[in-house]
Amino acid sequence: CSLDFILVTLATQQKVDFTKFFTLLRPRGTMCFVGMCPPISADVFTMGFTMHNITTSNTGGRKEMVEMLEFCARNKIGARVVERPLAKVNEVLAELE
Repeated sequence: CSLDFILVTLATQQKVDFTKFFTLLRPRGTMCFVGMCPPISADVFTMGFTMHNITTSNTGGRKEMVEMLEFCARNKIGARVVERPLAKVNEVLAELE
């Protein structure tokens, strides 16, 4: 695959193997973690060849969350969540094109 960017918004205390998601990134692609993600480990040796980037972003506090929700309500912005098995990742990516 060749995704430029993966935004991880997962909030869990369970261990998650993020290494399989790096294979979805193109060379020099970025994986950004926001929220309260569990600790991660990365294969720095492989990242030296793929030049993948890992970054984080602060999610803000209560005031920013309220402002964001009010903005979404004013502009009728909502979320749509669709869960699919990882085995169907190619079908899902084709749907996004």
